[in-house]
Amino acid sequence: MSTSLEIQLMEAIRESQIDIVQSLIDKGCKVNVGDMDNLTPLHLAAMKDRYCIAELLIARGANVNQKTTDKMAPLHYAAVRGFCEMVALLLGCGAVVDPLDANDRTPLMLAVIRDHVDVVELLVRHGAKVNIEEIHGYTPLCEAVWNKSVEMAGLLLRAGAKQTQSQNLLHYAVLHRHTAMAELLLSHGAYPNLRDDQGDTPLLRAITCCHLDMVRLLLRYDANPNFTNSVTSKTPLHQAVRVPSCDAMFQELLELLCQYNVDLDQADGVGLTPFIDALYCKNVNGAAALVRAGADVNKSCTIPSSSPHLSSTLRLAIILPDSLVHLIVVAGLDLSKQEVPELPSVKDTKPIIGWVRHMKTNPRCLADWCRLKIRSYLGNRALVVIPTLHIPQSLKKFLLYQDIVVEKVERFSFVCGRDRF
Repeated sequence: MSTSLEIQLMEAIRESQIDIVQSLIDKGCKVNVGDMDNLTPLHLAAMKDRYCIAELLIARGANVNQKTTDKMAPLHYAAVRGFCEMVALLLGCGAVVDPLDANDRTPLMLAVIRDHVDVVELLVRHGAKVNIEEIHGYTPLCEAVWNKSVEMAGLLLRAGAKQTQSQNLLHYAVLHRHTAMAELLLSHGAYPNLRDDQGDTPLLRAITCCHLDMVRLLLRYDANPNFTNSVTSKTPLHQAVRVPSCDAMFQELLELLCQYNVDLDQADGVGLTPFIDALYCKNVNGAAALVRAGADVNKSCTIPSSSPHLSSTLRLAIILPDSLVHLIVVAGLDLSKQEVPELPSVKDTKPIIGWVRHMKTNPRCLADWCRLKIRSYLGNRALVVIPTLHIPQSLKKFLLYQDIVVEKVERFSFVCGRDRF
């Protein structure tokens, strides 16, 4: 229990009155007696950054490792407030570098939370453990990443901090569009294809955020463009065609994924390829880009039984702009397996219907056959290879189907997702 002298001592420390502190100690005031929370004079000196007073208290026998009822040592108070000189004094006088408070947090953890880089550097030099988990299982590195402090995270990683997969730190950096943090984590061994609790890889998350620079970074660090969501089996391409905000960057994103050998025809959990998914979502620009990239317009897919009126590729496309239907047919759609739809909303007088019927009963021209043959050989490398060929520009445009202009349109109003099936 604190006496009058101890109360006066605490007040003198608060007011930084070192002469009074000296006098009270000389009168027999005990330096290790705490208040009702067991907060000792040294705790208070560390908390208030009273360096000379702390030095005096230690010289007169203050316990540098005594804890409060919350298990806070003087070092905790100095570290959390960023008092680097005080931290150095306590460590130099025998303070344990990794005491745990009531939440199993070390002084290092508290300094990281407050982003005191100089204090963390000092603690690390004195052997502080960088991988100790607090009561919830979080490490100092988690706090640094969540604080978006690249400098702090880099310091911890260089000191040996391990990336705990269960914390999904790379996903966090991706979701918060923090490219520098993501690159730091990747350069120190973060697994780029780890799935989070929702089944998404960092690449899927980056595409959801429409962050092209992040996508580029992840691919450079071996993110697999064909790794799917573990729940829906949707690929990054499926994700891109379904996120309206990705429409503006879709062409550039597609070209980038093609450079890393994306599978243009990988089906999702319900059997839809990205191309068919784009048609379902009425994403005209995305569907056209996929066809030009080399998506197989004849790839079989599962047609939901609840949508019999959309029972084929042609039926899906015919309600979209005529130019897209033209592109799909020229790109090799096998019309012998397609029924020209008789939909109440599509009149026989619509020009594209007559053209499709003509194409179904007449052979393609030789130029179209040659184009199909060349593109069949190139597969999903068309966007990468054709621009590099030493051929006339007009022929490059022909091979890329750029002779067929599909008008740029805003995405149609639709309900996208399983509910519409």
